[in-house]
Amino acid sequence: MYIPVMSRRNILAALILTLIASICFALPVNLLQDASFDDGMLDTPFSSNWMPFGQAHCVSDDARTGVYCAKLFGNFRSEQNWSGLYQDVPVTPGKKYIANGYLRQNTGDRLEGGSLAWIKLEFYDAEDNQLMIAESPVRLGARSAANRWLFFSTSPVIAPGGAVKVRVVAIFEQQSDNAPGAVLVDDLTLRPVD
Repeated sequence: MYIPVMSRRNILAALILTLIASICFALPVNLLQDASFDDGMLDTPFSSNWMPFGQAHCVSDDARTGVYCAKLFGNFRSEQNWSGLYQDVPVTPGKKYIANGYLRQNTGDRLEGGSLAWIKLEFYDAEDNQLMIAESPVRLGARSAANRWLFFSTSPVIAPGGAVKVRVVAIFEQQSDNAPGAVLVDDLTLRPVD
């Protein structure tokens, strides 16, 4: 009986396919819908998955992936104010979650003054009471690098008892100085952590 011997190329191909399969199955699924804002269109700012507030717009400038990204900037009210967008996702109390994504500022619209941007998680109970907040420890500000996408992440957080949903928020804070500048947001994720 003849048993074929695998060539080195076939062995290498099999190893590569095994590695790719193990990586694909090891990554938990992103629980967010339309994480890169490509389901919306410019005339309808965001898909129905995202709730914008303040000055949050869908733009096609400098998207990290896909065609669109979100653009956040201040409300220019001579008082501290916030703009952003969020998405609510059901959670299981006692389970760990982590949120991350990419923020960017460009040279022509760089942040000034005390304006900042970051991502955060807000956990809520069935009556919409906020139970806990977890924020990315690093903020995008005037001194942050420009013209490139920077990665921001919360720490893994355990959903508190009574939590029924988590709100993933990309937020922009403008101080009372009305300093100009804008932040782009793309490729947000919410993942369960084992």
